[in-house]
Formats: sequence, C-alpha cells, structure tokens
Amino acid sequence: MNWDQGLTQPGSSGSGLFLNGLLVGTLYGGDDQTCSRTGGNSIYGRFDLLFPNVQKWLAADTGTGGVDTGTGQARTAIYRFFNRQTGAHFYTASASERD
Repeated sequence: MNWDQGLTQPGSSGSGLFLNGLLVGTLYGGDDQTCSRTGGNSIYGRFDLLFPNVQKWLAADTGTGGVDTGTGQARTAIYRFFNRQTGAHFYTASASERD
C-alpha cells in the first residue's frame, strides 16, 4: 500500500486494511517510521491466508462462554490498554485481568 498523505505509526503491526467494509489485510511492515514524514509504503499480509490460523479465536463456538451474536457463533470481549509513557499496547480477554 502506497500512501500519499499520512503514515503508519510504529507499533501498528497487525492493524487491519479494509476494502468495502471487509478485512482484507493485516499490517506487518513498511518504511513509515517517523511523524516527520508523510507518505510511504505499508506492507499488508493477506487476511484470507491468516484466517485459518486464527479462526478458532475469531469464530468461536457458542459453548466457549462468549456472547451469542444470533448467528450461532460467539464473541469474546477483548480489552485494550495503552501506556502513554512507553507507547506499549496490552490486550487481554480476561475480565479479572482487566479489572
């Protein structure tokens, strides 16, 4: 993906690329490294190739304790925390860890 304006911030790896409302790619590299630049290249992997490896977490069975979406599939809440001092992200599905 070539950008004419803006950039991809360091730490954005894994973020999604959407086309017509569908997730089609996940960021894994590029040359956009500083806020002083605009434009550049971002490299996205194909989500259709990644999906079989993560499907069990994204399309979980309703017996896993997730929230039934009415489609026969369950959803599990994921909590994201951001440390402003270090710029680090932390993700968890555990409500007790969140609390």
